[in-house]
Amino acid sequence: MAASACLHRVCRFAPQILISSRQYGVANKQPNFHTDVELKSDGSNNIPNLHISDAPKAVIFDKNGTLIDFHSRWTPWIHELTDRLEEWTGLELRDRVFEELDFCRFTNKTRDGVLGNGTSRQIKDELEGVLEDVGMTEEQSKSIVEQCWQECMVSNGNIKAEPYLSATLTQFKNAGLQIGICTSDTRAATERTLKHLKISHLIQEMVCGDDKDILPKPSGKALQTLCKRLNVLPSQAVMIGDTSADMEMGMSAGTGLNIGVLSGIGSRLNLSPLSDLLVDSIEDLPSVILDSPAWQEKQHRRKQGPNVQRISSKDDGTPKRKASLVIFDKDGTLICFHSMFTPWAEALIQRLESETHLELRKPIFDALGYDTKKKKWRSGIFAEGTVGQNQDVIVNTLVEEGLSEDKARDVMLRTWEHANHSDTEDLNIMDDPRAIFRTLKNNGVKVAICTADSRASTEQFLETAGLNEYVDTIVCGDDPDSVPKPSASNGKLICRRLGVDPEEAVVIGDTVADLGMGRSAGLGATVGVLSGVGEVSELDPQADHIVPSIEHVIPIVLDQERYDLYEEHKH
Repeated sequence: MAASACLHRVCRFAPQILISSRQYGVANKQPNFHTDVELKSDGSNNIPNLHISDAPKAVIFDKNGTLIDFHSRWTPWIHELTDRLEEWTGLELRDRVFEELDFCRFTNKTRDGVLGNGTSRQIKDELEGVLEDVGMTEEQSKSIVEQCWQECMVSNGNIKAEPYLSATLTQFKNAGLQIGICTSDTRAATERTLKHLKISHLIQEMVCGDDKDILPKPSGKALQTLCKRLNVLPSQAVMIGDTSADMEMGMSAGTGLNIGVLSGIGSRLNLSPLSDLLVDSIEDLPSVILDSPAWQEKQHRRKQGPNVQRISSKDDGTPKRKASLVIFDKDGTLICFHSMFTPWAEALIQRLESETHLELRKPIFDALGYDTKKKKWRSGIFAEGTVGQNQDVIVNTLVEEGLSEDKARDVMLRTWEHANHSDTEDLNIMDDPRAIFRTLKNNGVKVAICTADSRASTEQFLETAGLNEYVDTIVCGDDPDSVPKPSASNGKLICRRLGVDPEEAVVIGDTVADLGMGRSAGLGATVGVLSGVGEVSELDPQADHIVPSIEHVIPIVLDQERYDLYEEHKH
């Protein structure tokens, strides 16, 4: 299989050349392997404390479109579901449903979108939104969607394995690699699929879309959780998937190699910028992972440091470049996350306990990621998720404590209050963003805010901090065109709005999600700040620069001087 494997080498920050070895032959024509490695050099081309592996220790697969044929499973399902919805409502909904779920009625195939990437909950939300748009109440919409959903459960007859699935997994297992699955599908459906395909014994661990405290793709949290269960570091794992969300998840988690497969819904066009390699199907993977130099080449580049022209200091005589745009995160970057949201969460829990007469402090803090012993927020759903995602966590926690889902959501909505961004005592603005923004504007650099928080809270903060006159645009978690970090979408959206080439933009944030957005969007540089929830060890794989706080970013943006605190903080 080595001679016929279809291998496409991808350069993320140079004109892309996709070469198929089925056309040219691997032995006869090997394109240069040139990829951005998402790690930093310390100036001497040695990276301290990095876990460089001579060979991968784990392979992690997406399921739908990667291990099984996506279209044979989900095309009949979406047609049947739409028929049921139209029967229940008496309305013509097909075009609306297909549009919301990114299904093309002309090709009869799913595009890289909600149906291909989303969890069951996310897909149901889209369907409920369709029904509400045509006049149904929220309660009616939920009831109809749930009923139709249960009636249209995918049958085993529509599950078709990709060619050589069992043989491929067996080859990896015999080579001593751990095998995991990271899927947006439910755990029950995934277990049924593995049992039907008779491959359950080949899978060591899996993370599913309905697992507790798991952020949906493209967040890297699910993949990092899976690696921990497999007892490997993300940098020692290979991520394999068929969608842009799979590749963005791998980039965000810091996996050693990201491989896109063209057997599912993703195309060369949307997978190429995000993957290290492209193959036709999983049949090609053993020769690529076990026999190909791809892994060793990327690990070598990790040791040597980035070999791309990004916005950073150069030691090769290349002229330094000033950034044209800086995208700031808000919470943890411009304001103190801990002093803002700890009292807010305490007050919310008190209201919830008053409404429910339950003891909720521990379960809610655990679910949101607050360490009550250290009195500090950890990286996770609360720090990185949108308001809607955090509200879902509260609802799920209340359900686990005994409330019905409808009662839990009602209680959450009645007790939820947005944080007060007009109270300067709780706000605790970091450094002097007004002076920093003014300096950037005086030097011709545009300023944007990209936050998971609501637009109302963000606008209130900008007014309180006196920053409105310096900010060119903002993208917030509840904007209709916003996609949660670490998706590339918001970064690219800001660049389009302001007419800036992504390679001339810098993102500054305190979480892996902030920096993952920058990586996925192909921004010129990513700067991690230690003023929020992110630790050096978490930020380092994604950051070109790590600084204590935003007061240190001006030299990076304007003079391109590297400020690397890895050595200072690693102990």
